[in-house]
Amino acid sequence: MLQLPPEIVSEILGHLPTEDVKVCRLACRGLNALVVPFVYNSVHIYLNRIDRYQRNLSVLKAIISPEGRKLSIGKHVKHLWIHSHSDTDSRPRHQVVWNGIIKSQRRLEERIYATLPSMIVLKKITWDITHPIARHFIGTVMHLAPNKPIAVDLKCHWKCLPLFADMNCIHGILLDCYTAAGMNLLPDIIARNPKLKTLRIHMYIPQTIAQTNIQGSTSLSDLFSQIPPGTVTRFEQLSVGGLRLGPQLPLARLRHLKALNFNFDEKIPEDMWDFLREEGVHLTELCVCAMSGALLDYLGSYKGLERLKFHTNNDDAHAEQFYLEVLPKHANTIEELWVHPKWRAGPVWGLDTHVLERLRRCRRLTELHIPVGLQSVSTVAEDGVMV
Repeated sequence: MLQLPPEIVSEILGHLPTEDVKVCRLACRGLNALVVPFVYNSVHIYLNRIDRYQRNLSVLKAIISPEGRKLSIGKHVKHLWIHSHSDTDSRPRHQVVWNGIIKSQRRLEERIYATLPSMIVLKKITWDITHPIARHFIGTVMHLAPNKPIAVDLKCHWKCLPLFADMNCIHGILLDCYTAAGMNLLPDIIARNPKLKTLRIHMYIPQTIAQTNIQGSTSLSDLFSQIPPGTVTRFEQLSVGGLRLGPQLPLARLRHLKALNFNFDEKIPEDMWDFLREEGVHLTELCVCAMSGALLDYLGSYKGLERLKFHTNNDDAHAEQFYLEVLPKHANTIEELWVHPKWRAGPVWGLDTHVLERLRRCRRLTELHIPVGLQSVSTVAEDGVMV
């Protein structure tokens, strides 16, 4: 393998999981120089994981050690993950031991400060925060990071959102909320970050109070309400659940969409699908809870869909339009298809020879979820195909 050109070796190693790449490094010393870029391409630091402390410390030491500087390990780090989660399960019972671990975590933070200047090609920092951390730690990391302004992805619990309220370099937000209180800061944060491309907001409301609170919950329109008029936004991935649509959809913010996930039962206005079709927006991923004729017309207007999930209705005409007109349009690209029966699957939505014939033409299909419709048709047809 060492006799192969470096670009071919890099291509081979690029297809291996990180753990397998590390094994290659240990098995053959000659591969060390080739494997290092893949091992350190993405570095994960866990601030509150006792079982990860020594491993994290070893990684950071390796970057700034004399040998690490000789190999320029720091220049291979392109993505830094900083995780902070509650670790009460592995917390020791004795407070003295716990105090020692807290001091060790402070030492870990100092190591992070020391290694950041060596990460000269660092492109992104992902903050995965469900357990609050010190604001000054976040500020110091952002100050020491090279190549400013650096892209930031934010994956956090709503209680930790205020820690990032002043940032203006966020490219992605993944936020889970269990109360509308967590949404108060979000419109301002969205307006402050014009380079935001990924927005995944899911508010989980207990089923017992869902209906009573739905009218007062935050709407999709509210999320974009603070963006100044005339501001160009480039949202590519939008995933929203547990919210209302609101009185007016922010259609102007959907021009650059590539992936859309609407996880709520409200009927989506037909003018949204008309807008996407007229603007030439070609989604590669789509997940919706309601089927409509306007949606089918939109999906039939282009090619290139890769993943589709939707809930069926009881309209057989929609089923025929989907299988006869829409699915063939995306036969060369569709990889994932989920057809969820919202009610009992009818014979047209169900799997039969008519549907199988069109599914066979989907060359790249690797995952299929489709209703069988056993309640309305016989289990086995004359040709032996279950329908």
